[in-house]
Amino acid sequence: MSANPTEQELFTLCAPAKQAQNPSVDVQQIMHHLHANMEAMNHMQQQIGSLQSTLQERAQSQEQAQANLASPLIKTLTAAIEALAANNLGQQQLQQHYYSSLQLVVDRLSQRSSNHRVAIPLPLSTKFKGDDGDMSFAEFKSKLNTAFARFRNSLQNDVDKIHYALQSMEGTPSLFFAPYEVFADILEEMYGGQHHVDEINHKLTRMRQTGSMSSYIAQFRTLFARSGWNEPALLSPFKEGLSDEVKTLPAPQWHNLNTVRQLQMAATSAYL
Repeated sequence: MSANPTEQELFTLCAPAKQAQNPSVDVQQIMHHLHANMEAMNHMQQQIGSLQSTLQERAQSQEQAQANLASPLIKTLTAAIEALAANNLGQQQLQQHYYSSLQLVVDRLSQRSSNHRVAIPLPLSTKFKGDDGDMSFAEFKSKLNTAFARFRNSLQNDVDKIHYALQSMEGTPSLFFAPYEVFADILEEMYGGQHHVDEINHKLTRMRQTGSMSSYIAQFRTLFARSGWNEPALLSPFKEGLSDEVKTLPAPQWHNLNTVRQLQMAATSAYL
């Protein structure tokens, strides 16, 4: 901007007003433009102050001239004062127009900001209460992940996720301020383990051979490795799950087998 900016340079804020409505325009660019206009406005205010001082000085000179009716400066001073007064009025009108335009830019920036506010999800209506509640940890974790996926903008960091999770809990679950992955792992260790054990126990006791012996053994071994049961405890569900066809086949020393592996080998031999 030049040292003596024009009125258009000083007070035309049409461009920032339009930019404020465009979400693709950087706010910093708009603020830089406004800052330049504010500096020019300060310069204009200094000019107005100088004009007002000049008016006062010339008004005093006019009073002195009027004391001497013969003075030839009366008409000249009167014309100069009227010109300065008109100029001062024009500057004040431009100043008012500038502030009105500035307010328009601010209002549009504010509206633009409000249009981009992210939705903040409410905590889960049914709270996770650990062992005292009806909601399992698996269900609780699933609901959290659903909320995180749906509200990515408002739940985009660990702090937001933990706060949301804590607001969705009641009772006495321990609270850990850590990254969400660690927080979820700790809760799963505390409250999810029993759910998995119960599920595995249920599958072991309800498992039945419906296909080949190799398939049944593979499925049983998978559950066996995750159950934590000892060998004697596993013998009964393994025998119970065998098909009726295998159960009726003769197996030497069937009742003397002490390990699941021995039982699997005997059942396979008898089936073959």
